[in-house]
Amino acid sequence: FPTRRSSDLTAPGPVEIMGLGIQDASLLLPGAPEHQPNKSADSLLEQVAIAAIETSRFDLAELCISRLTSRFPASQRVTCLQGMLLEGRGPASAAIEFYDAELAKDSTSLVLSRRRIAAIKALGEPTPKRVVEALNRHLDTFYNDPEAWQELAEIYADHAMYAQSAFALEELLLQVPQNTFFHLKYAETLYTNGDVARAQLDDLADDEDGRRLQARLLDIFGGLADRRHEDFLLRLRAPADDGGRRIG
Repeated sequence: FPTRRSSDLTAPGPVEIMGLGIQDASLLLPGAPEHQPNKSADSLLEQVAIAAIETSRFDLAELCISRLTSRFPASQRVTCLQGMLLEGRGPASAAIEFYDAELAKDSTSLVLSRRRIAAIKALGEPTPKRVVEALNRHLDTFYNDPEAWQELAEIYADHAMYAQSAFALEELLLQVPQNTFFHLKYAETLYTNGDVARAQLDDLADDEDGRRLQARLLDIFGGLADRRHEDFLLRLRAPADDGGRRIG
């Protein structure tokens, strides 16, 4: 197995990770003596299991997961690996049933709830209804999960449900208000939905931080070559009318 150069900063791929695990047969071979607690060995088993699932080496993945299960029978991370193995083998519905059963025991498992969403997405259904329901169910428990709000916003936008997408982005901005890109995405979504007045970001000019953010957004739009942003940029820069509001 080739040694990686110190200058090679690329993360190892699944095949490379499996090679690292297989080199240490004492970790994997059936009947090998149980190890004393060893964090590095446990971490390697977990990585090898994930890599084996990604490369359809389900026999190897099952072996790794079995050894981890014997060490950590109540671990949510190991339970997650068991679900991922079901996802890899298919069908995805079996993994969803597994996650549903586990979440019925403990609905506060963030990692299992996220894996459930991934399994539902893997069904490849033509409409987003079931994925949206899964994300909303997830957010009922894990409201402070910005990644879920972002994904929900993207799904709504992909299906031209811009009002719903804007709502999800509002919730996202409550959690990460410092993220300029999300402000930009929110303004563009409002504009696409025809809500030009709100898209013009008047509320951002109330304080110094808001004015800096508004200037940053204008700078970002000004640097984009995509012609679909040009009209939006002109609207953002439109002068105020007699009532003190930007004209739309």
